Amino acid sequence: MKIQAIYNAIKTYLINSSAFFQAEGVTPLKDSDFYFGVVDLLKKRGAVVCAIVPDTQNEVDSSEQDDLSGYQEDTQFTVAFICRENKQSVLDENVCSYAEAFRKAVLTDCSLGGAITGCGIGERKYYFDVGTVEQQMSAVEITFTTRTTTNIS
Repeated sequence: MKIQAIYNAIKTYLINSSAFFQAEGVTPLKDSDFYFGVVDLLKKRGAVVCAIVPDTQNEVDSSEQDDLSGYQEDTQFTVAFICRENKQSVLDENVCSYAEAFRKAVLTDCSLGGAITGCGIGERKYYFDVGTVEQQMSAVEITFTTRTTTNIS
């Protein structure tokens, strides 16, 4: 599966997971909140930005999991939630809430609505007060691995 297709699957799943975000008390994500790759925050507007950056793509060792119908591939992403346009204490709380909503959504459906074979969440890194005096920001980076299977015809 191409990286852009996996990005679209992650984005669509998160847009459709608004209940998890509302349960955490943060605004659900919409299409304009997402950015594929490294984001230029001077050009990208909005109180919340979700940047999805592909890191690596590796074919899974066939001895790890036998599947005669195809081969599997793991792709690592960094999913970053960047919050701004509020006071610092609210920004810090929001990035924690977005990270928790993301975790709950993925644990509930690790196939992202059937778009991939499975996925897992790795390390979470929080960055509080990462902005400037003019633009305060907080962010969280989440390591996210997807597994796709390509069928052999």
